[in-house]
This record gives sequence, structure tokens and C-alpha cells, in this order.
Amino acid sequence: MTLSFTTGPVVDAGADASICEGDNFTTNGATASNQQAVSWSSSGTGSFTGTTTLVTTYIPSAADIDAGVVTLNLTAYGNSPCGEVTDALTLTINKQPTAFAGTTIALCAGLRAGRAAATDYSSISWSTTGSGSFVNGNTLTPIYTATALDIVNSPISFTLTANPLAPCAGPAATHTIIVDVFDGVDIDAGANGLICEGQTFTLDATVDPSVTDILWTTSGTGTFSDPTIEDPTYTPSAADIANGAVTLTLTAANPACNGQSDYAVLTITASVVEAGAQDSCAFRAILLQTLLLAVHTIIEWTIIPEAETAP
Repeated sequence: MTLSFTTGPVVDAGADASICEGDNFTTNGATASNQQAVSWSSSGTGSFTGTTTLVTTYIPSAADIDAGVVTLNLTAYGNSPCGEVTDALTLTINKQPTAFAGTTIALCAGLRAGRAAATDYSSISWSTTGSGSFVNGNTLTPIYTATALDIVNSPISFTLTANPLAPCAGPAATHTIIVDVFDGVDIDAGANGLICEGQTFTLDATVDPSVTDILWTTSGTGTFSDPTIEDPTYTPSAADIANGAVTLTLTAANPACNGQSDYAVLTITASVVEAGAQDSCAFRAILLQTLLLAVHTIIEWTIIPEAETAP
């Protein structure tokens, strides 16, 4: 008998590769031998320009790009009676970078960390139209130190740049936000006050024009006409009057700076007057003792006639 041998097929799909989102992949590195036919297939949902040739181009689908990786299989069919063999390569699809510098915000003079996000980047960097400086400026959580000039030139801009992953050549992704810079919060609760029992007290505060949030609080139990306005009227409670004094605190803030506080002390005097002892002479009032426990602008005496009992 004559025994014939047929060499089996050999196939190589090529080395693993990476492409950038939006690019296609050409199988220039694929080889096969001792085959009667070849065929390409994919684990994804993209398409080939041809599936029966060694050199073909794969066009990734949106799902492939979203997955970020796809397997390309090359099958070589051997000459009879040999079967088939398959080799595969992994195609990584790098997405284009994205950059998000944050929403439009306000910045208080001093140190503040940024809020940002980026995807599919090899490196990032920050730039600004301001004159301050960054710490950790190549991260998504930089700290920017504003300067006095930033306050003068407010608003200023911040731009986040995200560079693409290899082999993507670009373009880089950028995002810019506009930021208002404030010089803290300047507030003054006004001068201390002095009122009599039964009176109310209207505050006379001064707040920075940048202030957007105002809140008055009391150490007592009285009430404000509106605790969220600059100059409310305070009505002392019975407990406030009994205590004789109350502290009224103003807290103010703007969108960037933490709240600052100042206070005024309101002294409340009770109206207590004692005229003194009555003498024994009719139609005459002799002041023996007077005790004033309040501040008055007018003191009025009244003489009450009664029957004369002595010369």
C-alpha cells in the first residue's frame, strides 16, 4: 500500500494590537500556510471588509468601542484530510479622552480643591487665566491658591486638558469653566444696643455685597421680624427681659466662602421706680428715697392730696 502524508495548516492571526476610537484595524500581520482557505470572525459586532483573505480591515461597531476590546479569530482550513486550525488576536479600542472641569463655581480667596472628571486619558493638566498657582495640577483634585489680582480680575477661567491614550494622537479633550473669586466675607453686626422693657430693637448691620445667605440667631428666646435680612427688628421675650441682656449673632456667607459671624449685645432694662416713703404733712411730697432701675428720659411726679393730720 502507498501511504501519503499531507502537511497540516498553520495559522497566525498576528500580534495583539490597539487602535483609537474612530480608527479601523488592518490585519497586515496575519499569515497562514498549508491551507485551502481562511476565514475571519469577531467576538464583537463590527464588520470586515472581507473575511476570506489574510489581509482585511476590521471596522469596530459602537458596541465594540464601548466594550473597549474585541477578539479577532483567523481560521485556516487544511487540505484534505487535514482539519482546521484557529488563532486569535486581541484588539484593544482606546476611546477618545473626555474632560470635565466642573460646573461654574465661585472661589474664595485662599485654598480650595477643584471638582473634575476625565476618562480614557494618558495625562491631564490645568491652566488658568488667573495669576494664582496650582498644587497637584496634574490631577483631578488640584488645589488653587487665588491671589489679590484674581479678585480684582474676577471672574477668571480654569481649563482642564486630557491627553489621549496611545496610539491615539489626538485631539486632546478640554473643558473650561468660569469662576468668580471673592475676598472672603466682610460683615459687621452693628453697635451694641440698649432698650427699655417693652421696646423693640432694629439692628444696623453691614454686609459684603457678595453675601447671598444671611441668618440672625439669638442667645435668648425673642423673635426677629425676619432672621434672613440684613437689618431685622428684634422683639425680646419675657425671659430676655428677666435676664437683662441677649446676644444677637449675624452669620453671612456667599457661594464660595464659609460663613463668617459677628454679634451685637442688646441690653434690656426693666422699668422699676420707687418714690420713697410718704411724710406726715398734707399736700407735701418729700423725696426720701428714689431708686431708678431703668434708663428714662422723663420722670414724672404726681402729688395726691389727703386730709391734713398735723401742723
